[in-house]
Amino acid sequence: MSPIDDLVNLLRLRVEVYHNARVCGDWQLKAEATSRACFHMPSQGDCLLHVPDVGHWHLHEGDVVIFPKELAHSMEPASPSNEAHSSHPLSQAQSRQGTSMLCGVIHFHHQGSQQLINLLPQVVVVRMAKAGGWLKPLTELIVHESMASNEI
Repeated sequence: MSPIDDLVNLLRLRVEVYHNARVCGDWQLKAEATSRACFHMPSQGDCLLHVPDVGHWHLHEGDVVIFPKELAHSMEPASPSNEAHSSHPLSQAQSRQGTSMLCGVIHFHHQGSQQLINLLPQVVVVRMAKAGGWLKPLTELIVHESMASNEI
């Protein structure tokens, strides 16, 4: 087993994807603060992430942003567009210009996981370009699994 497998098994981690679509045109996704852990990942294309009073990031394809406790934030295209906003299932949008966004909730079922979450920074940005070889297979697995669950 890998160290990631060991950690997932220890924390009894479960991920639920709630958004996996291509957003096109002049779009903006906004989220309110919650007590849940979540993540966002541009699976194709780039976007800008704004977290008030915390920071701004340019997220590139394959980067992952994790909120141990979700903060109010917004995401928008990295390049301005004159097109109207639209959102399309990935299976119907491969030829469209836009950013494919995958977003999910992270459920921790181990009683000690809250102590770990409290130690993490408010926002964790994991860069695909700096992560070495471990992030790409993980993000590909998440995308594949979310697509497979949508086909049922």
